[in-house]
Amino acid sequence: MNPVKRLDLRGWGTLIVLVALTMLIASVQPAFVQLQSIQNMTLQAAPIIVIALGLTPVILIGGLDLSVASLASLATVLMALTIPQLGPAGLILVVGMCAVAGGLVGFIQAVAQVPSFIVSLGALGFYAGVALVVSNATTISMGAGQSTLEWLGGGILGLPVSFVLAVFLLVGSAIVVANTLVGRRIYAIGASEPAAIVSGISPVAIRVICFSFSGFCAAIGGTFLLARTSYASPTLADLYLLPALAAVLLGGTALSGGVGSIWRTLVGSLVVVVVQTGLVVVGVDPRVSNLVFGALIIATVAATTDRKHVLVVK
Repeated sequence: MNPVKRLDLRGWGTLIVLVALTMLIASVQPAFVQLQSIQNMTLQAAPIIVIALGLTPVILIGGLDLSVASLASLATVLMALTIPQLGPAGLILVVGMCAVAGGLVGFIQAVAQVPSFIVSLGALGFYAGVALVVSNATTISMGAGQSTLEWLGGGILGLPVSFVLAVFLLVGSAIVVANTLVGRRIYAIGASEPAAIVSGISPVAIRVICFSFSGFCAAIGGTFLLARTSYASPTLADLYLLPALAAVLLGGTALSGGVGSIWRTLVGSLVVVVVQTGLVVVGVDPRVSNLVFGALIIATVAATTDRKHVLVVK
């Protein structure tokens, strides 16, 4: 059996956790599973799913991109400035720029042999600085440009368009990673980069592809936020880094690389949203909600990590 497909069949523990958490919260507050609540949660989940989706291939190759949330914030600012003048072309332009920016981070990391943690941390600071300068450290209203993104506020079969698009993008990406040469090379580099190089795989090309995809997804996540709020801010998406990273880890993708799948990231994203929303619904004091959320992340990662494929945890 194809090892990539075999990995996709694992990770049922996170799905069980998702069902158990939903049932537990619903037993305390039945309104949690009503249609309006589900619609609100899926709307909240859309940017988390997309940003986490972009992080997944990067983590699968053993890297880490800490700049995604900052890049998403920058994307909202650039879109708010360009879409009113260029319309849909402004959206396409910004998404393309973010993909190129992500690819540049991957290229620098691979060629200069600097840890991805350091390179992406530097990129985080750079994007944040550019966003502050371009926006003059203020929020920017979309104004007339909002009409370009209005369709994202609609619904499909009772679910937000943004959520449906996020899932569609995730499903398409999962199919590509599981059934193409690029996907197999991502897993090969994550499992053992020296062995992959000996086999003739170029780690530079794969890293550029993965980080470029991460930048692309960051821009899409920023688009969803911009459509929902109708304004841009240099820090609008900054708080999404932890939830997105948690979604990937909760899905069972190992930080050491080579273990996990994009399918798992969807379940991990839903767990994150259920925990975030559930804590509010059951009346947990907001001052301690982050403590509860952090404890649940640690416990769930510990319970769902596939240690048969991760020999050393570090």
